[in-house]
Amino acid sequence: MPSYFGKKFDRALKRLRQEIPLDAPLKVITVPQDKIKGLCGYASIQEEPVSFLLVISRDLSRVSAIDTLIHEYAHCMDYLSSDFECRKHHRNSWGVCYARAYRVVHKE
Repeated sequence: MPSYFGKKFDRALKRLRQEIPLDAPLKVITVPQDKIKGLCGYASIQEEPVSFLLVISRDLSRVSAIDTLIHEYAHCMDYLSSDFECRKHHRNSWGVCYARAYRVVHKE
């Protein structure tokens, strides 16, 4: 059964999971915009044991939701690649992770 945003969103998530596995549990949910206070979405990171929750606004277009998925997935990647010391949100290493995730999702 497709997610709230449909098959294209689901394929994007599947590609990320397959080609850049996080080696930690990941859950993706969608919520009404009023539940996330003006954000497009966010990544919640639990440290012990490591797990991730990506929360994405249902009020986004499918294209924006996929972009938000990539953005938040990159936060998870950056956290894991930095030996769990990621407290600066959009540092250079996050940008590298974002570029990698973007290319996986948008490859031809």
